[in-house]
Amino acid sequence: TGASKSQNGTLFLYGGSEAMGVHIIQPGSALAKLGNSVEMVRRYEGTGARFTRVDIAIDVYESDITPSGLYRLIERGQAETMARKHSLIKSDTGETLYVGSRTSEQFMRVYEKGKLEGNGQNWIRIELELKGARAQAVAESMAHNGHAAIADVISAFCTFNTSSWKQAVRPSGVALSDVRRKLSDTRRWLLESVAPALAREIAFDAQFDLDWHNKVNEEVSKLT
Repeated sequence: TGASKSQNGTLFLYGGSEAMGVHIIQPGSALAKLGNSVEMVRRYEGTGARFTRVDIAIDVYESDITPSGLYRLIERGQAETMARKHSLIKSDTGETLYVGSRTSEQFMRVYEKGKLEGNGQNWIRIELELKGARAQAVAESMAHNGHAAIADVISAFCTFNTSSWKQAVRPSGVALSDVRRKLSDTRRWLLESVAPALAREIAFDAQFDLDWHNKVNEEVSKLT
């Protein structure tokens, strides 16, 4: 095993065998130096790489969008989101709204990037962290649809019925079909491959049926 870091900040982690491949971590600072992130995703996809985490973001300048304002809209039921959890954190570096669970496949944060950078700009960042099957699906959609995928995916996870939000996050709808198709492939695999394997185990051990359901419910509670 080993690790190395390039001049642009990309981190390479090596496994103990060729079969384990190379794990590549590229933070936002590295992507900024490398240029077009969509082209980077396309190159990786072309090699057959698997994406385990993808962070997408939209930067909003000189807008009346604020994390606390969005938090109030959620509290009043004026937001459409798949998440059940949300929180607002205030600190010396500004406000941050969190939507969703950190352990789930989708987790959104909206924060005052200008205050965090200390440059005095009215600069809000809307950021969505994607993991697992959703990260892979969104990466493939970005490779095919470019930056249009970003607004589509953020809007599908959480949206607010305000003119400021709609101006900042403008979904095209073209990318969502790709994401849904990829997720449907995952569900097909679960139904056609995983379900029969579970059925065989349950047939031999009734207690396993209870254990499996308890585990699934436990994992669902983490996602919401």
